[in-house]
Amino acid sequence: MELGALVCTPRRPRCLTCPVRKDCRARKLGLQDRIPMPRRHAPRRRIRYLCGILERNGSLLLARRPLSGLLPGLWELPGGERSPGESEAEGLARNLRERLGLQVEPTGLRLRAEVEQTLTHRELQIRAFSCRWKGRPRPQGYPEVRWAPKRSLNQLPLTTGMRRVADQL
Repeated sequence: MELGALVCTPRRPRCLTCPVRKDCRARKLGLQDRIPMPRRHAPRRRIRYLCGILERNGSLLLARRPLSGLLPGLWELPGGERSPGESEAEGLARNLRERLGLQVEPTGLRLRAEVEQTLTHRELQIRAFSCRWKGRPRPQGYPEVRWAPKRSLNQLPLTTGMRRVADQL
């Protein structure tokens, strides 16, 4: 493995320092610059994540991500992906209704934070909005929710993107 990582690299093979150059079939055929073929990576999927900043008595509502899947068990501001053709207001209202049973006034949104983050296979854009809401949060798409004082956010296990959003708040 070390030989392939350090000597026989796809872009610049170091044949002169290779301990197996005498037996190398690729070198004998003049293919050392093309073998192994560089891997093509799948294009990154762009995700537009909308989250609600729901405040009560100096605390923010946080939701725990599901315990399986991407970033399991970490805390985040509640929300979800925006569907194609959906406005940000419609997308946020739908996600908070489906995942927490809350009614959000689409006209009362105010953008408070925006973060772009590149993950291995995804380009993530997080937009956080203050919003007016009605109802009592009932986790339907989250294992649990909790109210957390703003000053305690840095003590909780948040996703990197949510930590950056919290820093902007």
